[in-house]
Amino acid sequence: MTTTTSHADGQYTLRDTPHPLARIGAHVIASFADVETPAMVTSALFQEVMSRLMDAAVTAALLRDGKAENGFLLKCSHSLWPNSDMNHPFNAKRDDPTVTEKVRAWRTMPAPDTWPGAACTLCGHQAVGFYGKADMMLAASADYRNTTPRRHAGTALCWPCICCFYAAPYGCYLTGGRTEALHTWDDGFLAEAVDLQVSRNEMLMITGKRASRTKAETLALQTLRRYDHETTAGIELVIFNNHNKGQALDTYAVDQPLAEWLRKSSHKNAHRDGFPTLVRAFTTPEPASKSGGQKTNATTSGVENLAWACFHRPWTIPRRLTSYIVGRSTTLEGPTREAPPAANLLTTYLHEVLNVNETDLQEIRDTAARIALLFTEDDPGGKLTGFYTLFQRGNSARLRAWLQRHGITWILDRPTDESELVTSRGFEILFSPAPDSYSWYYREYLLACTISALFQRGWRPRDAEKAAQDFDPDTITAKDIAVLDGTEADPAAV
Repeated sequence: MTTTTSHADGQYTLRDTPHPLARIGAHVIASFADVETPAMVTSALFQEVMSRLMDAAVTAALLRDGKAENGFLLKCSHSLWPNSDMNHPFNAKRDDPTVTEKVRAWRTMPAPDTWPGAACTLCGHQAVGFYGKADMMLAASADYRNTTPRRHAGTALCWPCICCFYAAPYGCYLTGGRTEALHTWDDGFLAEAVDLQVSRNEMLMITGKRASRTKAETLALQTLRRYDHETTAGIELVIFNNHNKGQALDTYAVDQPLAEWLRKSSHKNAHRDGFPTLVRAFTTPEPASKSGGQKTNATTSGVENLAWACFHRPWTIPRRLTSYIVGRSTTLEGPTREAPPAANLLTTYLHEVLNVNETDLQEIRDTAARIALLFTEDDPGGKLTGFYTLFQRGNSARLRAWLQRHGITWILDRPTDESELVTSRGFEILFSPAPDSYSWYYREYLLACTISALFQRGWRPRDAEKAAQDFDPDTITAKDIAVLDGTEADPAAV
């Protein structure tokens, strides 16, 4: 077919598409071109970047063995572009010029007279060919097996769109097997996330070595905390493997309210002050398997664990925080000074992430302040320990009975005080049986606020045997600071 010059020039212009991996690839090209957005990539810059990526593919292919030194990119290619000339089994018997020629031919735009009479599936522009598994990573589901049916030519794509698939891995977390990609419809945040990952993966362009083991979830948290603008969309974690023997595609998401709440953890006081406590709450002892079976004082990164929980188990965040506060208070034989910032952080989580109205939150805080007055200087530590057990799973009936019993005592002991220990509204939100209620979250909040109120009163049990030596609430370990800053050491990098 014949093609005008202007028509051909359109094959060097990036266009936005609805495909997450193609969008990531477009931002990778923009990052390599050192411009802010894909729309700013000129035809000359586009061709320059794709030439660099082609050279990297050729260099990797000439190694012929993914286990060779500097062969990490070649190893990854089996899970990204299987059956391609970059990793073809016959390359072992081909000489260098032949391998180079075939890889360059694979990464070169088809001649215009071979273009099909079809529009690009993603952007609607003139397609330059039909593409399948060797070029295009998993598109919608692993159930499709990402194969081209018999007598079907493949997916029609224009040159910029297929090049986005070639570029996308540089904006992803590469493991050599499955690949993890962050995507969002917030273009500003996507640009920053991709740019950060490109800077980490650029080592692949030079040496073929993996530069970092920072996982995609941690990258998302790092980028959110650095991002200066309000997020306008949620964040998706796309985990895929295009390998012939183990195709997979899974997607996890952080909704926009949670993403924005995490972003504020480095910007606003109520969020920032409690964030170190949240990080410590997610810090766990390192498994013995990582220390040769020896018991050590080593710990995992609280930042990495928190980032993982945000994508995979976000509902555990309040429970993890309150459990940590209870554990610290038990160890200290009295309320921990971490309780007030933790309670404030939990307030922001319930209000901003779960959209709980402030009136109900104030109701819980007022109730907690009254419960704290039930603890006197003569009370032993066992009273507080018993109070903690009321909040364990399955104990809601015991907690309700405890509140009702002490509610009577409250009225008898405070004849001039017209307030109730727990109002009818308080009981309603704490113990609502409705399947869509937040009663469980309210009870966690009540526990955190009560410990906070006890600390602010300066209460300690009469039988506490040791002076409280608490953490500085603003302290984050050097290990987690390094993870947040993206400067963590990676001795295991390949």
